[in-house]
Amino acid sequence: MIECIFIGDELLDGRILNRNQQTISAMLSNEGFLVTQATTLLDQKDQLEDFFISAQKRSNIVITTGGLGPTEDDRTTECIAHAFNLDLIKDDAIYDKLKDYYESRNRPFYKSNIKQAYFPEGAIILNNTEGTAPGFALHHEDTWFFVLPGVPVEMETLLKKDVLPMLNTHCAEHKRFKETALFKCYGIGESECADRFAALYPLPDQIEITFQVKFPEVHIRLNSYDKKNSSTFSMLEKQMTDLLGPSCFTQDIETTYLDYIFNHLKKNKLIAAFAESCTGGLTSSLLTSLPGASDIFDFSVISYSNASKSNLLDVPVDFINKYGAVSAEVAEFMAESCLKKSKANICVSITGIAGPSGGSGVKPVGTVYFGLATNTNIVSFKEFYPTSRTRFQHLAAYKALSLLLN
Repeated sequence: MIECIFIGDELLDGRILNRNQQTISAMLSNEGFLVTQATTLLDQKDQLEDFFISAQKRSNIVITTGGLGPTEDDRTTECIAHAFNLDLIKDDAIYDKLKDYYESRNRPFYKSNIKQAYFPEGAIILNNTEGTAPGFALHHEDTWFFVLPGVPVEMETLLKKDVLPMLNTHCAEHKRFKETALFKCYGIGESECADRFAALYPLPDQIEITFQVKFPEVHIRLNSYDKKNSSTFSMLEKQMTDLLGPSCFTQDIETTYLDYIFNHLKKNKLIAAFAESCTGGLTSSLLTSLPGASDIFDFSVISYSNASKSNLLDVPVDFINKYGAVSAEVAEFMAESCLKKSKANICVSITGIAGPSGGSGVKPVGTVYFGLATNTNIVSFKEFYPTSRTRFQHLAAYKALSLLLN
């Protein structure tokens, strides 16, 4: 049995969302380990100690997050030590590292920081390269404890770097057989995916198809939990590939939709530019979040007002008065002008009504036009996203990015 314990008052009073549970469960599942229980606890000494003792009795693997900081309410380490009658031992190497960390940043090294250099006897220290709180692994009787910081980036780093390799080395007997095929899709919803797969049901025993929305992507997994289903699994994977067609942009777990667009631009020696209105620079921000974006991106003009469309992109005032700022004609003009002013060879413009006000009966809130200009063609597209302002902007930005694949 594998269980997770998430520690922190802030997880239970609504101050922060517990993203660690999803990350741990997903990463362990990919390695063949199934999390069977997850519990969130307050930073209360008696509760923590009692729960650690009961977890050790029922589980082979226990992963905890949180409570490793320097403050008084960070109690995980001392509670584990006390629960199992273990001494806390100072690690001089960690102490020196902590001291150097603070001194190198001209920050005081307080007495409270010293507690982060103490670990239960027998603990294997997990070096935290992303923060000051080291994690540790502890094998007590028949149970492995993996004690990790609560900050998501720190937790995930230790999980990848230390915990997963240790699980595969010391706990391989707790793995279950799992064969998985992943399909990452864009531009298609869960319901349409399910409809395309209707002919595949009913599925054989120990085979399942699961759906997960990870905006802007839909992730579909074909899972098999029986080695005897190998040939059936391969047949289903091919059928799903055919049914999804170009909606599936990759089967690689590491590749995001942004990565896919970046790779397309680089492979085809394309340089992009944007003329953004209602998205306010979000489109270019998403693209430039990728390392190496300077190889495939020139600039973005944020022409939010009508005046800026004329001043920055030379859209004639009478053109805007005739067709409206939110129109196919203005979108095409914006894209063409952007192409002329940049060193890009593909430009996308976005002009729309993000709301909550500003719409009309003819052009309601959620209306958005895109212009696409290349050296050989200028076209426009219309979409309708009647949703919140923030979601509208993200939907429009990703749609604009998807046009770079045309």
